[in-house]
Amino acid sequence: MPLYYNAIDMLVHPSFVEAFGLVLIEAMACGKPILAFDIPPMNEIIDNGTSGLLIKPSTESLAETLRIITDDIKALRAMGLNARNIVEIKYSWQVILHKYLILYEKLK
Repeated sequence: MPLYYNAIDMLVHPSFVEAFGLVLIEAMACGKPILAFDIPPMNEIIDNGTSGLLIKPSTESLAETLRIITDDIKALRAMGLNARNIVEIKYSWQVILHKYLILYEKLK
């Protein structure tokens, strides 16, 4: 998948329903900003304005935001770098493993 993520400038995720949002984290790990609707779990993963853009769940909002943001390559690159950093801090295998170990200790 990294080959495909690295071929894009931004991941547009126009879904109204999502269980976790792994595709968001995968794209962010490749340094790609996200454009998604402002609904859970997208708004729990994406830091609006920092690692991507969260918008009102409508096709009109999606189209308008795409018209505006695709012209701002500098902002897209900055959000992509931030997205990568967020993944390293919150979702790296080391971080997830540590959280699982804490959970297992609590369940003993």
